[in-house]
Amino acid sequence: MPKDLELVLRRPDDLEALGGYLRTRRRGIGMAVAKDAAPYMGVGFRLLVELESGTRGKRGVTLAKLLKILEGLGLELAVRPRTKAGRRAGTRP
Repeated sequence: MPKDLELVLRRPDDLEALGGYLRTRRRGIGMAVAKDAAPYMGVGFRLLVELESGTRGKRGVTLAKLLKILEGLGLELAVRPRTKAGRRAGTRP
């Protein structure tokens, strides 16, 4: 995965895209879910598998656990104002 690749999430149902991004990153750095990643990150195997596969949708994931996963993969969470192109019609800035 190129270092400069970033993912922009705009809706709660974008969790599936996030999961795919995390899986690609984990595989790219050579971590297996059960053996390496979940224990290293301090999260459950099931949580990580469901998040990566996009099946975690309705139950979601806590911000604290997501931050543990991101940290374990060498990623960070950035929050910024939406661009005009990213705004839905009729929404406030």
